[in-house]
Amino acid sequence: QAVKEALQSVKRSSRASSIRDAAGPEGLGAALEQYQAMLAHYEDFRQKKAYAKLLKLQAYQNALPIAPFEKHIVEALSKHQVIVLAGDTGCGKSTQLPQFLMRAGYDKIAVTQPRRISAMFLCRRVSYETLNEHGDEVAYQIRFDSSRGRGTKVTFMTEGILLRRLAGDPDLRDFDCIVLDEVHERHLSTDFLLALLRAIVMQRPALRVVLMSATINVSAYSNYFGGVPIISVPGRLHPINVMYLPPPPNPSCGGRGRGSFAGEGGGGAGKRSREEANERVAKGGRRTIERIAPEPYVNVLRRIDTEVSRGERGDVLVFLSGMDDISAVADALEEYAAQTKRWVVLKLHSSLAMEDQDRVFDVAEAGVRKVILSTNIAETSVTIDGIRFVVDSGRCKEMLFDYAG
Repeated sequence: QAVKEALQSVKRSSRASSIRDAAGPEGLGAALEQYQAMLAHYEDFRQKKAYAKLLKLQAYQNALPIAPFEKHIVEALSKHQVIVLAGDTGCGKSTQLPQFLMRAGYDKIAVTQPRRISAMFLCRRVSYETLNEHGDEVAYQIRFDSSRGRGTKVTFMTEGILLRRLAGDPDLRDFDCIVLDEVHERHLSTDFLLALLRAIVMQRPALRVVLMSATINVSAYSNYFGGVPIISVPGRLHPINVMYLPPPPNPSCGGRGRGSFAGEGGGGAGKRSREEANERVAKGGRRTIERIAPEPYVNVLRRIDTEVSRGERGDVLVFLSGMDDISAVADALEEYAAQTKRWVVLKLHSSLAMEDQDRVFDVAEAGVRKVILSTNIAETSVTIDGIRFVVDSGRCKEMLFDYAG
């Protein structure tokens, strides 16, 4: 490889010297002027492109419901150590608040997210909006991966990462502002952070804390920190039509049986106690009460093709319980998409490569709709533009804590 590169270098230098000898001093000067003019044109084009991008971003940001609240939020933080920011989904709080804080002079900001994929997506989005895609002012930190650098001002991280940092830095001296996003989800790590932060703010009067939540019982968080201010931001409301599909027949549950397992017989005689079910799952047995049936999802796409004009924009977001269901439904939808040439099937899951996950934000070509298969990670922090139809299976996988045990 080194010999090959050396030969190519000799060829380039000999070619350049032959052009220089043939052109002479006058020809070389003219070529240099032409080259400089080309560079000037390119730089002008690049600046105009960046300016057009900036104008488009500013128009997008100014249209968000949270935009008029920037001054109010910054003033509230200057007077209070802790504030609660309550905003509906899509108001822009997750992407815009870190930018408000940066413009206000905070340069050591930590923003927690309940999921790794949310932290990485928000980092990329805020980097894009601050024209810092190739810098390190906006970074993320998750388990086994980090993009932080010396110039990092905002770090998106999971709640677990902030808890680990607390083990080595009990007062969080590395940060001057802590933002806890999606606190209404009430994970165990969220509750731990709230308890620890309530003690830390008493030790560090200069520390600022922002609790971001959906508009659900926000007064409880305010009262927990001694009656701190609540700033409510409205969301974007659109008319919604809700339609229910009849449940498909369950082949593994015969008759009226609701608790039977596959292979245990139906007819309503397969009920198991909670202890027996837990014991079976603990031993590795897989509960197969209901298998995913992809046909209803194909029927939804078929109905959209029939009732909605192809010229109308609008993509589909499907909520499923996990990667197994996503793969099963994707296989059926991809077969339908190959027949109609009117759909592109995309997956959104934390186990996929980031390049595949980023595709859900791309705009589909004219006459083609996206159908995005996701778990409930798409419900929080990550907002996908262009979604018009939402199909919810009503299922998700959660880790639960048994308080009674």
